[in-house]
Amino acid sequence: MHVPAQHSLDPAVRAHEPGQRLGRAQPDPVHEADPGGEGRMVQGQDDRPPGGPGELAPEPGEAAGAELAVVAALDQRVEPDQPHLAQIDRPVQEVRILARAEARREGGAERAARVVVAGNRQDPHRQPAELLGGGDRGDRSACGEALVFLDGHCNPEPGAVTRLVEDVEGLKGRAVVTPAAAGLDVRRWRNTPAQTGHGYFLNLEQFHCGWLPLSELRAVEEGPRRFYESPALIGCAFAIGRELYEDLWGFDPHMRLWGVEDLDLALKCWLMGSRILHDPDTVVGHRFRDSFDYAVPVEYFVANQLRMARKHFTHGVWADWVDRCRQRHPGRLAEHPEGAWARAWELFEGRRASAEQERAHLHARRVRDEFWYAERFGLTWPRLHSSPAVAAPAGQRALLLQPSPSPSPPPKRRLVLLFGYWPPTDIGVDARHGMLWKWRTVQENDKNSGYDVLAITPTFKSRVGWSDAAKTIPYWGKGEGQLMVNYRASSKDFWAITQERLPIAIMSFSRGNNDKSWEIEAAARNLKQLDWIKSLQYLDNDGVLRTETWDPPYAGGSADAFSPYKGPGTIAGDPPDRTKAAAPKRDSNLPMTAIRDTVNAAFPNPPGNVVAAIDNTGDVGSFVSEYMAYHVAWYRDYINAKFPDDPAKKCQRAGNVHVGIKGAVADAEKAVDIQLTELFKVLT
Repeated sequence: MHVPAQHSLDPAVRAHEPGQRLGRAQPDPVHEADPGGEGRMVQGQDDRPPGGPGELAPEPGEAAGAELAVVAALDQRVEPDQPHLAQIDRPVQEVRILARAEARREGGAERAARVVVAGNRQDPHRQPAELLGGGDRGDRSACGEALVFLDGHCNPEPGAVTRLVEDVEGLKGRAVVTPAAAGLDVRRWRNTPAQTGHGYFLNLEQFHCGWLPLSELRAVEEGPRRFYESPALIGCAFAIGRELYEDLWGFDPHMRLWGVEDLDLALKCWLMGSRILHDPDTVVGHRFRDSFDYAVPVEYFVANQLRMARKHFTHGVWADWVDRCRQRHPGRLAEHPEGAWARAWELFEGRRASAEQERAHLHARRVRDEFWYAERFGLTWPRLHSSPAVAAPAGQRALLLQPSPSPSPPPKRRLVLLFGYWPPTDIGVDARHGMLWKWRTVQENDKNSGYDVLAITPTFKSRVGWSDAAKTIPYWGKGEGQLMVNYRASSKDFWAITQERLPIAIMSFSRGNNDKSWEIEAAARNLKQLDWIKSLQYLDNDGVLRTETWDPPYAGGSADAFSPYKGPGTIAGDPPDRTKAAAPKRDSNLPMTAIRDTVNAAFPNPPGNVVAAIDNTGDVGSFVSEYMAYHVAWYRDYINAKFPDDPAKKCQRAGNVHVGIKGAVADAEKAVDIQLTELFKVLT
């Protein structure tokens, strides 16, 4: 009740000098030597300690270039301390695991380790040497029908590798299959499903790339499984049929250091008549990075882009692309006075003969061209004059102007929204911080949870008076900006914010009683239009009694473009949510008991600086705070019903808390932190 104020395989894995086909970018001869002369792997700044999960390094005394094949019996599993070897749970076959460490250096840089898993149906009594085919290269010796590429810092979920092999075989080896890529916490070696990437786009004009949500991918049914067409792939994890990989000439071994070899393979796949299909039910964790821990010269990256463009584009498109690329890279280089573009072109020309050879192979065999690709995936370039322009999907439009991609750009994390209203539940201003001040800007990966957190509240610059004659309860008025204390304006802002941000959870906070309470509301009501409080009296700062009034909520919704339900045409007096009769509630599904207990444990009573309880009375105040408390549960139910099969839009949790005004802001902020921790535990 409120006063209306507010998972054993042999762990020995040796390094292997990759062959031409399975190899990715080759080192420049000038940089092949180990600067330290010892030939050992350089541990990245975020890598696990030597010998830890995911480490793919030469054993002591072993020459780099050795390889090890592990024939896994059908009932073997990877032990918890060997998560880089995938769980094998598939009957009537063996799985051979080739591990290789791409310990190539350019300018002292270390390439990431990569594991290749080859699924096959060979005689289980054959020996590893037979499977290896002697000393031939790893790709040629692999007997498997499917190749599964995994970067060193990958953690497949149980059964993931098996399913990828099944997918490739079910598709008769004529498609590349990508898994859902979840963020990997390398320190705990756990996947964080909250940060999961699905589709991947490629913009041909600038070779920009990035993640696409599942909702923007075209669904295709193949037998009993549903896949989604992805325009491109990120090389951290994918599966491909051996024959298809050979037909495509695999990764281009003549690209330098880092950049676009994955995109190049993806474009070859589509133009040669195959597909890239995404299986969202297969999950592989991967360590994503926003920046390099080694140097990647821009001229190397541009030279790789030139190589990719030359191989794929027809003459006219190639000429146009080169001109555009030249204009994008006019900068100078300290070591090369001729500039970045001239140096990149020199590097490209140095290996152009092999690019022309592959170009002839691709153009003689491909069944599609770059114009088909652009039209298929909604790109604005290149376009034949007779082809109508098609707008790029929203996820692509947002990234077209971004600079060159990061080494492995992380999927966008889901957002938790915090809403607040009257102080102390607001963000505050410079001179007076509210309890949500800490989250006034997006707190990325808050508490290493895998979720971002952002607070949005009105702005209250100063007190406008008092809510009581004794002048002990400040009155703050309606506030300014988003979500101001106004039924109609706050509802309009709410629907605009939530449908743009698509939060995975919402927690709203509002001003409660004149005490130190932390009332976790079990539900909020859908009151009739006329049953909401529409006026309050207060004393202004001069002691004059004044009345503040509010227009009642729109009957049947917000009557604006963002609201799911429109007001006009409904009967005056109806409740805001016309899908429910007046008074029925929408329930909170926050982990209320856990929040109550952990908050109270943090503030033992006495002194009880914050006293948490669950309010089951059903009376949440009949004012704007209850109206917005109803909105958070309303949005959760609405968006989940509208997009039942899209995890990128699902709102998992929603609820409201009334905060007593006598508690210290610092204590209230601590309680919010505790509540977020309990929320993170139940989000999936």
